[in-house]
Amino acid sequence: MQIVDTHQHLWDPEMFRYSWLQSVPSLNRPFRMPDYVEATQELSVVKSVHLEADVDEPFMLAETRYLLALADQPDNPLAGIVACARPEKEDFRTPLDKIVGHPS
Repeated sequence: MQIVDTHQHLWDPEMFRYSWLQSVPSLNRPFRMPDYVEATQELSVVKSVHLEADVDEPFMLAETRYLLALADQPDNPLAGIVACARPEKEDFRTPLDKIVGHPS
């Protein structure tokens, strides 16, 4: 059976800040695409959708761009991104306007 993982998380505290990781020592390390691929190697994951991992606000757009670049690469299953955003902010659309149109 082929699997579409609709709830994938990646994070890289060496690139971006995730304040919540400070309170979860067992997760306070990078979990990158190679880690995900290794963790799912026994499964038939053909596509995945990354859900935002609560990156700190100053890094939201940069993290999204990083993930979109991963989705552009054919060596992984990443097919879609649910980007981190703050709808309660007045400028909510500003960072989204910078990524709109990307197929992922």
